[in-house]
Amino acid sequence: MVTGAALSLPLAGCLINKSGAADAPLRTLDQGGSTGVLSQRFEVIRDPASLDALWRQHTTVMSPPPPLPHIDFERDMVIAAFLGQKASGGVELQISKLDNVGGALTAHLSLTNPGKDCIVTQAFSQPYHIVVTPRHEQVIRFQVNTLTTDCN
Repeated sequence: MVTGAALSLPLAGCLINKSGAADAPLRTLDQGGSTGVLSQRFEVIRDPASLDALWRQHTTVMSPPPPLPHIDFERDMVIAAFLGQKASGGVELQISKLDNVGGALTAHLSLTNPGKDCIVTQAFSQPYHIVVTPRHEQVIRFQVNTLTTDCN
C-alpha cells in the first residue's frame, strides 16, 4: 500500500519554456542517496558558474569525483532537488516531470519514504535528483508528492 500528500513550493526568479510547451523532456545527470549537499534545496541553474559551484559541493563525497557535465545553457537548464540529510536509507527522490499548465510551470517531485515495517540501511543518506531540461523563461514551482511504501 502507498499513501501520500503533496506540497507546493514556489521558486522565484527561475526560468520557463519560451514555447510554452507542456511536459518538457528530462534527462538525468545524477541521482542517488549520497551527496555533499546536506540541506534541503531546490535549484534551477542557468549558467556554467552556478553548475560548477553546485557540482563541486555535490561531488565532495565521491572518490574520484565525476567530471562536471557539459551543458549548453543557451538551449538547456539544470533542475536540482536535494532532500538534505536523512537518518537512514530507503528514501527516494525523483523529479518526475516538468509541465506548463495555464502559463504556470511546475516541476513535479516524487518523494518515497519507507513504511514502518520496511528494512532500510541504518546509515545517513542524502537523497537527490539532478536533471537537464530545455531552457525556460518564467518562475518554476516545485510540487513535492510524498508517498509512503508499506513493506508488509
